Amino acid sequence: MSARFTIDGSSSLEQHLAEACTHVRAGVERITRPANSKVSPLMAVMDAAKATCRM
Repeated sequence: MSARFTIDGSSSLEQHLAEACTHVRAGVERITRPANSKVSPLMAVMDAAKATCRM
């Protein structure tokens, strides 16, 4: 069984939330992760977000 965003949401709502999470994560990474940078505390937060987003 996969993690859910809601307790009783429909499959389409779950899918919508998963896609929204993926898009937001990608946008945040695009503006906060400079090329060739070392891992920073912000990257640790982003890794936690990936786990939350079921990536």
